[in-house]
Amino acid sequence: MSQIVRLGKNRITRFELNEFTFQYSAGNTVFENVSLDLPLNEIRHVTGPSGQGQSTLLKLLALLTPPSGGEIRVNERVVSEMSFEEFLPWRIEIGYTFEGGGLLANRTLEENLALPHLYHNLSDPEVILGEIREIAARFKFESFLNRRPALVSGGLRKLITILRPVLLRPSFLLMDDPFSGLDPQTAKELERLIKELRAKEEIQTIYFTSRDEVWPQRLGAKQLWVDSGRVELGEERDERAAG
Repeated sequence: MSQIVRLGKNRITRFELNEFTFQYSAGNTVFENVSLDLPLNEIRHVTGPSGQGQSTLLKLLALLTPPSGGEIRVNERVVSEMSFEEFLPWRIEIGYTFEGGGLLANRTLEENLALPHLYHNLSDPEVILGEIREIAARFKFESFLNRRPALVSGGLRKLITILRPVLLRPSFLLMDDPFSGLDPQTAKELERLIKELRAKEEIQTIYFTSRDEVWPQRLGAKQLWVDSGRVELGEERDERAAG
């Protein structure tokens, strides 16, 4: 995976939550008045008691869902105040992997993987298709590239949803439980790929959820704790508990 390296002028260098609030409905508040300058250039495990909104937070950080109140700032600009054209460069720099789904049913796996590059005109078609074939060989699904999602296993569909944003080399990658549903060999290969891209600084920041505590340890992840409407850094939570 050496053909495409995207280290452009739009890399995310600051990501802030300012009095950030989110409600599913009246009386069902998930986050309330959260203000936090998210640490970048590291790996964070988004964790906490079950059902407290970890996956919801990832969708909000991916800007797939707007907050109910407050602001999200990217590089000190308020996202809600940007036009579609102004925000597009940042949209490309925030990668998100769905826990399930997210693929176009009428496109092949190869077409699904290439779609973001071709839609945003980020790469020459032959270059991105060459890289897709290289990654398919690495993860041993070359023979399935021309199949549609419904004709492959659930584990392979899950892998494709992960690899699609990874191939973009976003500066901020958000992954919702990426290792569940993958066979052990594939999960370890994904771990190796993530570490390689981080070492090359092709992907700088990763926030992810995980039901298995093994993966946060293997990736050397720090915690981002989500509980009772609050979002806080794991180290700050530990310091408060110790004090």
